[in-house]
Amino acid sequence: MSESTREYQVRAVRWEHGWELHIDNDRVTQARTLAEADRVIADYLALDGESDARFTVVPELDERTASEISAVQTQMAQVQQLQAQTTGRYRGLVGTLRHAGMSVSDIARVLKISPGRVSQLTKR
Repeated sequence: MSESTREYQVRAVRWEHGWELHIDNDRVTQARTLAEADRVIADYLALDGESDARFTVVPELDERTASEISAVQTQMAQVQQLQAQTTGRYRGLVGTLRHAGMSVSDIARVLKISPGRVSQLTKR
């Protein structure tokens, strides 16, 4: 990134027709959806001669909604971590049971998972 490249934190404020995109104190544009905000901002900045500018779109939400989003994202990260740990434990159990001479179908029955999942767990 060159020294002249500017970085913006674009505030996205909801209004009845979509989102107002506040690039800085003087420049505001609009997008119907957040999905098109990046393109709209990039086009706007390019017209102002800042085609290499970088930006992050930050939707402004009420405190309750923002707090709930944060809580759900934290919980989802915990679930994903727990799922990875559980998969590791299943992998270890499958290995132990296979080493003890159990068949894939027997392991599936014991662990209450499908034979296909047992096969997946035996592969790395």
